[in-house]
Amino acid sequence: MTKYKLLPLAMASAFMLSACSDFDDPAALVKAVKLESQRANGTIIESIEFTGSDIRLRPGQTHKLIAMGTDSKGDVRDVTEEVTWTSSNTDVATINSSGLVTAVKALEDNQGIVTFTATTINEIEATTELSISESKATAISVVLKEMDGNTLNTCVDTQLAAKVTYQDGYVSAPDTNLLSWQFTGSTTAKISATGLLSTSAEQDETLTITAKHSDGVTGSDNFTASIAQLNGLSIQRDSKDIESLALALAERDTLTPKITLLNGETYTTSNSAIWASSDTAITSVSNADDVKGNIVGLTSGTTNVYATCGGQQAQVSVEVTGDSTLKSLKINTGTDSLEIKQGAKVSLQLFADLTGVNGDFNVSEFASWNLSGTDLATSKLLKEGTDEAHLELTAATANTGSFTLISSYEGKSETLDVTVVE
Repeated sequence: MTKYKLLPLAMASAFMLSACSDFDDPAALVKAVKLESQRANGTIIESIEFTGSDIRLRPGQTHKLIAMGTDSKGDVRDVTEEVTWTSSNTDVATINSSGLVTAVKALEDNQGIVTFTATTINEIEATTELSISESKATAISVVLKEMDGNTLNTCVDTQLAAKVTYQDGYVSAPDTNLLSWQFTGSTTAKISATGLLSTSAEQDETLTITAKHSDGVTGSDNFTASIAQLNGLSIQRDSKDIESLALALAERDTLTPKITLLNGETYTTSNSAIWASSDTAITSVSNADDVKGNIVGLTSGTTNVYATCGGQQAQVSVEVTGDSTLKSLKINTGTDSLEIKQGAKVSLQLFADLTGVNGDFNVSEFASWNLSGTDLATSKLLKEGTDEAHLELTAATANTGSFTLISSYEGKSETLDVTVVE
């Protein structure tokens, strides 16, 4: 028996009215039904706020605007791709359906300001502005983007930004566009290319942070990274606190540290914490950028893994299971010789055949690589903490000849005869 779900009266009325008046416009019919559905569910948007507004772009740059809508229930959601976007001057800047602005050319009038309008399905409109200009920067003021004042919590990754003043008088909202970063006063702090600051010292630190605009102007200010509000550190897997972890041999997983403040607020602190394993023969945990906390089981056994930050420490017990008997090694596909042109690069991986593992196990980052003192090539390890870890071998640009590369792991070695040619 076929069952029919009755539409609410308002929705049904809109459906029938739209069907009659816009019979030849299916899009209008779909819009009407969607609108009445939102009204019935209380999810219709009543107001919009923006993030990413009031900054300056140069021609050729892109920038994402985000529209956050508050519905009739008072709930807030990202409506960036629900609204219809328009630009007040498409010759200067365009905007697509995802809120991505593309600066086309500089606008000399009105400080280069272009207005962007977001319109909801129920015709609620909100506007915001960006500036498209080649006017040069004249002054910079460094700030904490989402915090007031100059004090931040150690172990809580903090976004830096700068207010930039330009020759034409325009002052941008705090942003990271066209900026590079430096700091002094800390041995533990790091600042990413996008201005994300991470700190992990056991005591308060005062940092002098300098932002440099691509136009050459710089600005500095002092900030304090404080441990006063830290109230504990825990280790998470899949957003849940854990005290133990089971890994199969060669299995990888990701651990995340969570810092708790005295006020009860919690933050994941992926960039700040320092990781260590009490037995690196059993498990390795990465401290490499972008893959901090990536863990892998190397041999069977039980060990502890620690996360440390701001004088706080957490640990998790890790048990690795499987037969780690090493049967053989191979470099890449098992070739024993390689020819490489001067100045060229090649990626090398060392794979282990272990009794308890199906398939090859990439042990490149755990092996020792010996180039026999040759000046025919240099090497560096890349993609540590991942299955893509490899040795990048770069041939010399001036010399030719041959040498033997030796890679060793767990008492076994594999050799590769390398010839550098013109």
